[in-house]
Amino acid sequence: MTQPFTALIAARAGSKRFVKKNVALLGGKPLYQHSIDQAFAAGANEVLISTDISEILSAPALERVVCCERPPELAGDRTSITDVLLDLLVRGKPNSEVLVLLQPTSPLRPEGAIRECVEKFMAERSDDAMVMSVTPVNESVQKYGTLEGARFRAMRSNKDCFSNAQSLDQVYRPNGSIYVFTADGFRKHSGFPYAHIIPFIMDAAHSIDIDYPEDFERVAKAFDGLRPK
Repeated sequence: MTQPFTALIAARAGSKRFVKKNVALLGGKPLYQHSIDQAFAAGANEVLISTDISEILSAPALERVVCCERPPELAGDRTSITDVLLDLLVRGKPNSEVLVLLQPTSPLRPEGAIRECVEKFMAERSDDAMVMSVTPVNESVQKYGTLEGARFRAMRSNKDCFSNAQSLDQVYRPNGSIYVFTADGFRKHSGFPYAHIIPFIMDAAHSIDIDYPEDFERVAKAFDGLRPK
């Protein structure tokens, strides 16, 4: 039995790369609804939504789903997810200490992955820890770096720039799909408790994050075959 948790969903109206992406229809349902359904299928006891999208705010009320209207000052392009979630924790008053953030732009996540992330978190539960879903990427990114004035500074070591790919470590990226942490931990750190990040590995096929219309097209083509079970 999965530990009961509160699912958090943040859906903003002002997407410029893909207008109205959070309410785009996928498989006959708006994108954000997939995260709601996955949350309850995985064992959530409630879902809290922070949004300024009129279609979501005016939708018929759903049992155990609380929609909190996001204030305009938290709906800008540069607003951090931290500020949005801190506001949601005040307005929504979650009834579970364990929180799971589900981005509506990751509709291909299996509900089983959510359960596994919660179980992984509970095995090491701490207000200073969190579980974050990640996806393998090409190890050659370790050759990358930044420019500091007239100097190139490698991401990890200058030696990596000249190493064979086979000798480099496997690299993982946050895929934006699932984050598990405690409400007290988020408040204590005024953000994600990233001192101790526990990874949960997801394959690339289930990790497509919708940012552009082309991403949505990829997800739509894959949806029938990868529909979460």
